[in-house]
Amino acid sequence: ETLLIKRLHKKYSGIKTLLTSTNDNWEEVMYRLILRYMGMKVNGDAFDILSEKAPYKLLLKCETLEEKECFLLGQAGMLTAKDPYITNLNKGYAHLKNKFGLQPMTGVEWKFARLRPANFPTLRIAQIAALYQGSPQLFNSSLHATNPDSISEKLNLETSNFWNTHYIPGKESKKKPKKIGQSFRDTLLINAFIPLIYAYGEFTKNQNIVEKAVDMLGQIKVENNTIIRKWKEMNIKPDSAAHSQALIELKTNFCDKHKCLNCQVGQFIIFDTKKKI
Repeated sequence: ETLLIKRLHKKYSGIKTLLTSTNDNWEEVMYRLILRYMGMKVNGDAFDILSEKAPYKLLLKCETLEEKECFLLGQAGMLTAKDPYITNLNKGYAHLKNKFGLQPMTGVEWKFARLRPANFPTLRIAQIAALYQGSPQLFNSSLHATNPDSISEKLNLETSNFWNTHYIPGKESKKKPKKIGQSFRDTLLINAFIPLIYAYGEFTKNQNIVEKAVDMLGQIKVENNTIIRKWKEMNIKPDSAAHSQALIELKTNFCDKHKCLNCQVGQFIIFDTKKKI
């Protein structure tokens, strides 16, 4: 529990920086966190740039799903393919660009190599557009959620029809609804939604909200990543995302940095061994 709170509080420190840069706009911070984690490690930096090039306040001014796609894909520099749908989006984007005085990304920032098609940034951007079409006040609705499932359901969305047969513009694929998978929804909950709910509780000194955030992590399945698989090999088996987040904190900020004397586990091992000697 101590390790989990350390990890959440560390994320709160990063969120406070975002709050300062957005004039304490919690919805804007929610938007930036979602974009960052939609990009994962490979495209996280590019999505950070996009969140600044395509700010939340302007996204709200795009009323339809098509307008949101125009805005986000256009600002991402992704409206270059020779495709009738993209040509149509380009017309809409030209209007938005002139209206808001937009400066798009070059498009070279995005990486596709060694990514599964489901993680292509083009598709993730289309999913972001659909998410905000359905839930424009995402932070407010998440803050009042009583359990993680009700937040996860907001992520159980469908993109516009074009993406049912595309992962990237200009290249048709087998028809398949492009929903966000449950595992990735959990990733967004663990890294974006719940840390922001926790941060709001700390920021407003509302212990009930803080406890709700911690409890929500306890209701989500254990993460499946390299660090957690290594712990399982050592017969340490977490039973929820709360436990797996604590073990990630232990590995990355104590074990990796050789801070055994600052770690309760390390202290127990060292001093228990000395007693036996």
